[in-house]
Amino acid sequence: RNKNGRVAVLGLNNETDTANEVIKGLPENSVINLVGKTTLSELMYVLKNVLLCLCNDSGTMHLASALNINGIAIFGSTDPYSTGPFAEKWVVMLKKQACSPCFSRECKNSIRDYKCLKSVTAEDVCKTIDILLKKSSS
Repeated sequence: RNKNGRVAVLGLNNETDTANEVIKGLPENSVINLVGKTTLSELMYVLKNVLLCLCNDSGTMHLASALNINGIAIFGSTDPYSTGPFAEKWVVMLKKQACSPCFSRECKNSIRDYKCLKSVTAEDVCKTIDILLKKSSS
């Protein structure tokens, strides 16, 4: 959505291809691609200066939660009750499937093919972002 904001994309070196897929089609001047380019202290600095963090169940999620940043965590194969962010400024997005939580990094169910993650749609995420940003600005 065109909100005249900027997006910082963060991740590890081995996530470069995924990051490039995520940012494909976004206006070049609206994206800061920092994948594989930050130290832990630089990551913390970036996180302290964002309006919202959107991530999966990861170390970045826990760090952002500890820094008391607004956030959205998308869960699929893991269990937010066990490993979720424990901060009130966070929303967990999960569309529970019969096979989840399986805690696998790779989907072992070829019929479902990551349905746990793919069922959380971009539209769902955008609506949640709008809600969180409205809450934080009031």
